[in-house]
Amino acid sequence: LMSHEVWSTLFLFAVSLFWIKIIEGLVKRDRVSVELSRKAIHVGIGVLFVMCWSVFDVHCYSCRYLAALVPLSVVIKFLAICLGVLKDPITVKMLCRDGENHPQQLLLGPLMYGIVIISSTIYYWLDSPEGLITILILTVGDGMAAIGGKFMPITRLPWNRTKSLGGLLSFMILSFMAIVLSLIWFTSLGYPNLTAGGVLLTPLWLCKLFCICFSSALLESTELGAFDNLIVPIFALLLTKILL
Repeated sequence: LMSHEVWSTLFLFAVSLFWIKIIEGLVKRDRVSVELSRKAIHVGIGVLFVMCWSVFDVHCYSCRYLAALVPLSVVIKFLAICLGVLKDPITVKMLCRDGENHPQQLLLGPLMYGIVIISSTIYYWLDSPEGLITILILTVGDGMAAIGGKFMPITRLPWNRTKSLGGLLSFMILSFMAIVLSLIWFTSLGYPNLTAGGVLLTPLWLCKLFCICFSSALLESTELGAFDNLIVPIFALLLTKILL
């Protein structure tokens, strides 16, 4: 019989693959745009990945490495596609910024996305909130900024006319909500280290967290190019260490 840790890892793989296949099927049927599918994967994988940490044993130190195998496998796949070892036009179409056949773009945003999640998982895991905050700001914040900006293109930002107030507000509010709800949920499930047994979820702590989300949203609204998936989470992590 396989151990609980192995089953948990397989479950995490299955959930991630299931979400990707749903989006892939919608793209093949032209039900969603390439831009929306890219952000749906960006947001969905991150949220599902963090939520599935709850299936692992809180006292299992090696589980962080098992969980990190999921984003690591994605990074390896991206490298294989870029090197020409693997042909996957659907993945290239869904994840490249212009939706065209430019697999080299997987070495930029998508690769950095995977590296940030891997490093945050291994280094922080369920021991402190820094990793969870970093991952959710990268996935929910950055991803929903694009979706919110597309569906609520209200008031173009004066410092970047390609970004809108709707995108900035989506980043700030939804990343904050995702982090708070995740911390409350994990604490209720018996993972006290994330919030020091709930002590961190005070009004002052929440105000500081909101400042982190707001500052990260402001940074994302500037012109960061293909390096936003690296710059924004690193900035959020530094602020988290300073303020929280």
